Amino acid sequence: MVPRFQKERSRIIKLFVRSACSTESSSMRLKYTGEQEQSLQAAMEGGSFKQIARAGCGKTFICREIGRLFEHSSQPDMLYIVFTNAGAAEAAKTFTPNVVVSTFNSVAKNMVDPRIQDKLHMAKEPSFSLASRYGLKSSSFVSHTNQLITLSSSYMGRLVQKSIENFCRSAEKELSLAHVETPEGCDEKRASYLREKLFPHVERYWHEQTDPNCTRGIIHGVYVKLFHQANHKIDCTIVFDEAQDADPVMLDILRSQESQVIWVGDDFQQIYPWRGAINALDYLDLPTYHLTQSFRFGQNVGDLATSLLKCLNNQVPVRGLETKETKVVYNDNDIAPDVYLCRTNAQAMDVLAQALSRGEKTSIDSQSLWEFSNFAAHAKTLIGGGRAKHPVLGMFVSWKDFRDYTESPYGSEYRTFVKLIDDYGIENLGKIIASASPMDRCQNFVTTIHKFKGMEAPRVKLCEFISHQKDPSGISLMTNKEEIMLLYVGLTRATGALDLSAVADEMKMLMRGMRPSIANEIQQGFGTIVDPQSQSPCSSSASRLDTTGLYRHLDYIARASNRQSGIHKTSNAINM
Repeated sequence: MVPRFQKERSRIIKLFVRSACSTESSSMRLKYTGEQEQSLQAAMEGGSFKQIARAGCGKTFICREIGRLFEHSSQPDMLYIVFTNAGAAEAAKTFTPNVVVSTFNSVAKNMVDPRIQDKLHMAKEPSFSLASRYGLKSSSFVSHTNQLITLSSSYMGRLVQKSIENFCRSAEKELSLAHVETPEGCDEKRASYLREKLFPHVERYWHEQTDPNCTRGIIHGVYVKLFHQANHKIDCTIVFDEAQDADPVMLDILRSQESQVIWVGDDFQQIYPWRGAINALDYLDLPTYHLTQSFRFGQNVGDLATSLLKCLNNQVPVRGLETKETKVVYNDNDIAPDVYLCRTNAQAMDVLAQALSRGEKTSIDSQSLWEFSNFAAHAKTLIGGGRAKHPVLGMFVSWKDFRDYTESPYGSEYRTFVKLIDDYGIENLGKIIASASPMDRCQNFVTTIHKFKGMEAPRVKLCEFISHQKDPSGISLMTNKEEIMLLYVGLTRATGALDLSAVADEMKMLMRGMRPSIANEIQQGFGTIVDPQSQSPCSSSASRLDTTGLYRHLDYIARASNRQSGIHKTSNAINM
């Protein structure tokens, strides 16, 4: 690619930096770090590159500054792509007028046939209606847990609809058997049979979804796939935020562009693989620039994050502000949190119930509330002897069958839902939900780490993570890459105080279970390792970190646990 504005590059950078810094008030002066200057210069050179920004390191700021830099050039247009409408609306308030802030869906929607756009406002067909129209029948199979699973005709219709969702998110431009959805717990032989059986219906449904004259509504992914198939080009610089959680179709569309594409994200904040997202940064052989200076928290939290990421072979440290102190506590009730961060929606409901019982004016985010309420409503149907129309509950003919399923490794993620219903009852859960304080009048609120990503709060409590669970292959989930990333996201949300009392045991388990090679890397980098035999810090040839590093924290955790502190009380109270 010909470098962008190569002749004017030096003049523009000097002009922009001088004008940005020449304000009357010294407190308003804009001063870039060395890392930020490198990123701005790379943007002006016109080539595509990767911008890796660790938690709290001003990712949105650098994107906004790139837009400001382009405003002074002869080709000022820039497209800044974010994931949500709320995020786009918020970013649009601060970006310069030359920058179009949009979601990926909005970009695609504006490029397809208006008749396809109109289908978004048409009624979407329920799965039971689709099954009836296509003549789909119920089907049964024996699961991994030796349970007889009967899929209703409505559930079969849902599999057809989910197959289209899979295709729309994929990098492939043609529908194939690989996109056909199969139920959880289904062995490969049965899954292959179902794919062959359902594929003609999936093809028919795709034709209806893309037919402008069909009056049935579509999902948003349909027009994104049509945009993908048409090979549309975007004629301006593209800045793609949160690239670590991209759908494969997004990667394929942007990688095929002739324009400059700046891929922005943190490869260790990839927390949506369960919905098919991929880390686009891993698929790009491009120059890479890093932002490692966090402006959110102090160096002690930076050391925690750095040491945690070493378990994932990361060699780039997270640097906190030396001038900022973020209090890190390991005893429950040492701080009054503004936000409780939970691992799952079910855990969020449990934490909400406990907070309300203590007299706290606690709220819960609306999405978690809806998702749990939806699950509870379908559970009530199943408990009453009916068939639930829920993606998972719909596979079971009785509540007992579902309970048995949650006791297996394959259904363990739903175990907390069952425990909540057992402990409180469906009706009482409804009362708890009704007792939650409105968001604008609460003293604190409960949400999940997934939903709080990209946000921060003065005082954060990280609720219990994993109670030493194992995945179906027997591997501890606390050594699972995705779980470690989620822990990293959670512990980097606080600006003033961070309560880790509920995850102390999990962090100890994680560090003790490290491979020797990882332990040696940490020994070289920090001068202290935790001896798995003695469970106490031991010195290396380097000087011991005695003020801020992770091992100072781990030493405190070990001693606190041995004293039977409030850590265990919290762990028992919030059962994952």
